[in-house]
Amino acid sequence: MSRMEDINNHQKTILVVEDDKNLNDAMQRGLKKIGFATEVCFDGQQGLNKMKEKTYDGILLDLMMPIKDGFDVLAERSATKNASTPVYVLTALGEEKCEHAREMGAKKTFVKSQMSPAEVFESIRKDLEG
Repeated sequence: MSRMEDINNHQKTILVVEDDKNLNDAMQRGLKKIGFATEVCFDGQQGLNKMKEKTYDGILLDLMMPIKDGFDVLAERSATKNASTPVYVLTALGEEKCEHAREMGAKKTFVKSQMSPAEVFESIRKDLEG
């Protein structure tokens, strides 16, 4: 296989940073179902550690988490290998916090009560697959 074929066949990997285990599991399953590989962690510090080790195609980030929250992750990601990786915020917080996350570099924000997981996954898929 040529290098170009290898690049074209690369399965995109999403880092899921969500402290709620059930929601984290659901995010993994949903993203895998539409063709993404996933890696997961359960707090912002774990997320930043992974982001320093490896480059991801996208990051699905909760804002309210222990140790370091999603705003900390957004603020510190420039010091990782994922400074330009698109970040998709999924949160229970309202529009004001979503706007702040977008100002800090999140590409898209989703309020958990306003969108189904399937809508979130489809939006990410369309965005990353162009």
